[in-house]
Formats: sequence, C-alpha cells, structure tokens
Amino acid sequence: YESKAIDDYQQKVQAIVEEMIEGKTQEEIAAYSFVLFNEPNSIWYQGKMTEFCNDWLTIYNTVKEIDPNIKVAGPNFSSYDSSAYRTFFVFCRKNHCLPEYITWHELQKDKLASFKSHCDEVKEYVDIYYADSDIEPILFVNETVNFDDVGNPGALVNWLSIFDEEDVYASLPYWGLANSMNELAADTNKPNGAWWVYKWYAQMTGKKTPLTLENIQGPGAHGRLYGLTSVDDDAGFVYSLFGGQKGAQTVSIENIKSTRTFQNADKAHVKLYRTKFTGHHGFADEIPVEFE
Repeated sequence: YESKAIDDYQQKVQAIVEEMIEGKTQEEIAAYSFVLFNEPNSIWYQGKMTEFCNDWLTIYNTVKEIDPNIKVAGPNFSSYDSSAYRTFFVFCRKNHCLPEYITWHELQKDKLASFKSHCDEVKEYVDIYYADSDIEPILFVNETVNFDDVGNPGALVNWLSIFDEEDVYASLPYWGLANSMNELAADTNKPNGAWWVYKWYAQMTGKKTPLTLENIQGPGAHGRLYGLTSVDDDAGFVYSLFGGQKGAQTVSIENIKSTRTFQNADKAHVKLYRTKFTGHHGFADEIPVEFE
C-alpha cells in the first residue's frame, strides 16, 4: 500500500467511515467492525512498533469521534507476534484504545499446529489488559488457510476444527475470483466440493465432544486426518465431520451409550456422506451417500 504518512491516511479513514455509517441506525452500526490497519507489520510498520501504536491511537480516536459505538478491530498483523501484541495491549490499556475485536492472520500450514498456543496467549492478554475495561473482546482470525488449502474440502476440515475447538471466529482470505464465496462456489447457486464442508459444519448442533488422535502425526505438507463431533440429544443426532488425509481411515465415536439419545438403544442409523476436491469451478451438485 502507498504510504503518504498518517495525516493523509487519517483523512481517508474519516471520509470512508462517515460515508459508511451515514443514515445508519445504531443497531446497524453495531453490526460493523472496522479494521483500522491491514497487516501493518508487513506494510508500513516493519520494526516500527512505537510508531504503529501512536498511529493506531490517532486512527482509533478519529473513528470513535465519529461515533463512539463503532467497533474497531486490530492490530491485524499478517502473522501472530507474541512480543508485538504484548506491546500493543500495554499501550492500548494505558491510552484507552483497546479494540473490540482482536485480530490476526494464520496463513501457513504450520499454523495448524501453533495456533492453539497463539490463542492461549491472546486469552491471557485479555485477562490482563481488559480486566478493568467494559469491553468483552471477540477473538477473530480474520484471514486464514494457506493458499493450497483454499477450496480443498478435506484440508478445510482441519482449519475449521482448530478454530471451533477454541471458540474463535475465523474467515477465509479473498484471494481468488469475485463471486465465488472465497472458492466455495463454482458459479451462481452452484456449489463446488468445498461448499459441502461448510454446509455440514453449519448443520452441526448440540454440544462439542473431545477429540483424541491415535497414530496420527502433526499436519504436514499433505495434511492429516482431523475433525470435530457434536452430540445433540434434543434432535437425536451425533454429527461428525472429518477429513484431510487420503487412504483408509478409522474414525470411532466412543461412549455413545452415555448420551441421552442412545443410552437405551441397541442400534443406530448411520449415514456417511463424502465430498472431494472438484476444483474451484467444478460443480458438486449432488454429493453421494457412501454408506447407510
């Protein structure tokens, strides 16, 4: 991004935010969150944390002066940086400019293994630096999944699962063609293979169950088997979503008799669906039932 110093950027932010909220109700404004800087550590502020914090305060105050109820998001680094985020939160607490959304990006395959440690540390920072604040921040990894995994259903299960485990919001990057739902749609009202992963994930209800891995190594260049499961006793369903590794796999749902749905049952109706990579523009209108 072209940099013409913070005064120029401040003018642009003010004009854009004022235009976006003009005529909006407070309820409508509450649905927005404004990312004040995108990947500032990689663009304008490499090795310039003090300058970034000062400019953050300038833009934060600019937005809040337009409407104090506007929610802001940040610091939005291109990758998680423990030291920089600590510095940021210390500054924000002291200067009363803490964001309502805490954001960063997880865009490399190795982040499947390191994300939990990043998330745990951010939660510690929330406990420390938001303790005297009336803000209950939302953790949002607002750009995630490495380039090869976008639109790849099995790999996407891995990413969905790690964020679901930590109750953290996450969103796909907008890197490809417009109107493709970030490589989940082949065309208008035409799903590709990856779309079904999100459909099935959205259908999962009830309570999450813990996951145990056996004879499965950490995520490598070609992925790993991973997933998530929920039990909905009110609906009488157990949902399990898994994928990410080719070949024969064994997935077991243990202690099913401990659920209210199956505690007195002597059998269960099992239905297994499957999807696969169809290319970003390959239609996958009908997903076959593999087993019933």
